[in-house]
Amino acid sequence: MLDNKGHPNRLGVWGWLGGGRWGLERYLYTLHRVTGLGLLGHLWEMVSRSEVAVTLDSKAVPFLPGALECSRMGVHTGGEGRNRDWAGPHVRFADGVDPDVAALLFDPQTSGGLLLAASPRQSRVLAAAFPRAGVPLWRVGRGKAAGDGRAIFVV
Repeated sequence: MLDNKGHPNRLGVWGWLGGGRWGLERYLYTLHRVTGLGLLGHLWEMVSRSEVAVTLDSKAVPFLPGALECSRMGVHTGGEGRNRDWAGPHVRFADGVDPDVAALLFDPQTSGGLLLAASPRQSRVLAAAFPRAGVPLWRVGRGKAAGDGRAIFVV
């Protein structure tokens, strides 16, 4: 998140990243806990408060075992629909994105993970540090200056 002056707000990062034990908080632009808005809802919160557009690689997002199968059987939540109503107008899906994957990206049951944003150089530091600490890390997207408007593009 950014504070009211546009500077990264690191409140909370300290605790989430081990109380400074890892010293990784200095490598982040922002950190966002994914809760009831689902991955795309929380990503939209980040994008809407910045000057970026994000491309999310739907194939890079890890899902819990059985989640995709449940979605394909028609198991959906009310929260998914509300999240789609709220963030959906700002999300563009490429042709070929599996509709069940799209549904899971809006689903609030993605709760619990952390969404991090860092520069490419800083991302390399994080990509090396997380596995050393035994913490999984997945690169699921890229940001760029939003000259054409803030949005999320899902490929």
